[in-house]
Amino acid sequence: MADFSRRHDEKAAQLDNILSSNPIGLNATDLSGVYTHWGNEKILGFTAEEVTGRLTPADLRLDSGFDLRAHFGRCREQGRVEEEFEVRHKNGDRVYLREGRVPLYDGRGRHIGYTDYLQDITESKRLLQQMLQAAKMASIGQMAAALAHEIRNPLASIYATVQFLSDEVDENSEFHEDLQNILNESKRVESLMQTLLDFSRPSQLQFFPVEINRLFKHVLSLVSKQARNANIELVLEAQESLPAVLADGNQ
Repeated sequence: MADFSRRHDEKAAQLDNILSSNPIGLNATDLSGVYTHWGNEKILGFTAEEVTGRLTPADLRLDSGFDLRAHFGRCREQGRVEEEFEVRHKNGDRVYLREGRVPLYDGRGRHIGYTDYLQDITESKRLLQQMLQAAKMASIGQMAAALAHEIRNPLASIYATVQFLSDEVDENSEFHEDLQNILNESKRVESLMQTLLDFSRPSQLQFFPVEINRLFKHVLSLVSKQARNANIELVLEAQESLPAVLADGNQ
């Protein structure tokens, strides 16, 4: 008898070890929903002593509108329910879980409670959000490319017309200066449209020798006006003997 009891205890300990080592937590509740077995310490941080005999599935959810009785009713009627929801880890972090629950019966077929599994899907949710964001950015890129194409056509007509008028007007007149300003701003818009197109489609890098100092001076000239308007003085300090490097100077 003692040997049978010892083997029984060993099997029980082995089963408990298997359940506690499972990355998918297995639990059981009584008919009222109170946990009688808890296997989610690794997932949620709560120990069996903190949960069993005290908490129900409703106590773990962040959704205050969760109806445990209705949930159990669907479980009995359908034989199985699966849901995804958000809970809070013992350390305060939000955790997304996938839960599956089935009715639990004893050896005589009597309904004595429910058993369920909880799987942490937080990382899957995060990756899904990243994929959705990437798809959204791709759509924005396509829209930007289409918009750039639509703007470039009338912009080319405007530029050609203003260029013709500029050639016909006396260079010393104030009107000629205004036309030159329009031409310069048109070039600026064209450059912006080209940038949109470059970002909206994959571009192949073209490496060639680039003089670093010349590139620095070019970048400085692009931002110097904005810097002056903000009362910022930009100073370039670079060795004149810097060698050329292989790079794509347009990127």
